[in-house]
Order: sequence, then structure tokens, then C-alpha cells
Amino acid sequence: MNVKFDNESKITQMKIDYFFVFVIVLVIPDRAGYSIVLKITISYRFMALTVVRVKVMPDGADIDLDELQQTASRLLEGNGASQLSASEEPVAFGLKALVFKFLWPEENGTEKVETLLSGIEGVSSVSIEDYRRAVE
Repeated sequence: MNVKFDNESKITQMKIDYFFVFVIVLVIPDRAGYSIVLKITISYRFMALTVVRVKVMPDGADIDLDELQQTASRLLEGNGASQLSASEEPVAFGLKALVFKFLWPEENGTEKVETLLSGIEGVSSVSIEDYRRAVE
């Protein structure tokens, strides 16, 4: 399963939405034939994945962006992010922002992303630039 990011802020999409149904049937033979004693149906629907683009602003130009990127990547991947990519984006006067693009489970929402990244030392602000459901 791959999601490709184009060079602009738009993100190529794909659909990831699964629905499973398991049926367990217990059949016991008797004199008249077979009797179904127990039938259990288990169904589960996985939430879709979303494609997220987040801009992380450091406190200042003196913040080590490589260290900030590694810390943020570990936090995101440890909480469900996949296919993570990061890049630097110039802001002004030598200040650069980190931009992360990744797949994120829809059920986690964006608040978790903002909370995780805002808690990193050296982060001034976090903004969700793009958030959409992944479709084919």
C-alpha cells in the first residue's frame, strides 16, 4: 500500500477502508439430521486512513531541525503514523519550518497530532495544513 506525494501541497490519494465479517457455526448431528446449535457473527470495520500535512514552527532559527525532525518522527510513528516524510520550508530571515506528510488513522483525529508535536521542546506552533481521507 503506497501513497505518493506530489511536489506541491496537494497529495495523491488512495482509499483504504476494510470491512470483515466472520461467521462461526457450531453444527451438531442428531437423529433427524443436523442441528445448528450456535451461530456467532463477528463483524469489524476498520476506519480509513487519512493523509496529513503538518507544519511545525520552531521557537527560533537556532533550533536544531534535524533533532526536532527525529523526535517528531519517532513520536508520530509510535502513535500510528506511516509513510512519513519530512522537509524544510523557508519562512523568513533564516527561519525554517518543518513540514511532515504521513498517513494517519482516521480514528486518532488531528488533535492527537497537534498535542504530540506541541509537546516537543523547541516547537513554537503546529498547524494542520492538509487533512483528508485517503481514497483510491
